[in-house]
Amino acid sequence: MGRLPAKVREYEITTVRSRHKEICRLIALGYENAEIAETLGVSRALVCAVRNSSLTKEIIAELERLRDQDVAELNERIVRAAPKAFELIMQAVDPQPGDPDLEFKDRIKVAQDLLDRAGYGKIQRIQSQNTNVSLTPEEIELMKQNARQVGWRTGKIVDADYSVEAEGSSEEKEEKEEG
Repeated sequence: MGRLPAKVREYEITTVRSRHKEICRLIALGYENAEIAETLGVSRALVCAVRNSSLTKEIIAELERLRDQDVAELNERIVRAAPKAFELIMQAVDPQPGDPDLEFKDRIKVAQDLLDRAGYGKIQRIQSQNTNVSLTPEEIELMKQNARQVGWRTGKIVDADYSVEAEGSSEEKEEKEEG
């Protein structure tokens, strides 16, 4: 006779304790169950029960709403401060007599950080050089011979194969072969 399935235990939180509140806070901050359990020294089952409890779902939703509201308000403040930060950077280009160097440098760092957060990060130069080379089968064969000679001289044998594709893509060749 086979085993009967074990009864699944259900755990519903009826009272929110301080530990449950801390679990809710970490859930609202985006932590995973395993991370929360390890951080607080509790079982994953407890974290899962708190996450799925109807009582704590309301708390988590409110914490997430407050978190999102705080982030939006902070972003607005940073965007409003960005023009002032830009002016500070412009003053650095043309310093006024009597401006203390150290204090001004610190102000510039803050101004740059604010500009970065407002989406005006420093300009980055990206440079790329590409080279395309077309070789004939004879040139490729000559390169292979030279590589073999170097390999033999140095004690390292190099074996290289190549294939030459005629004009047109491999798809066109397949269509011709099928047709």
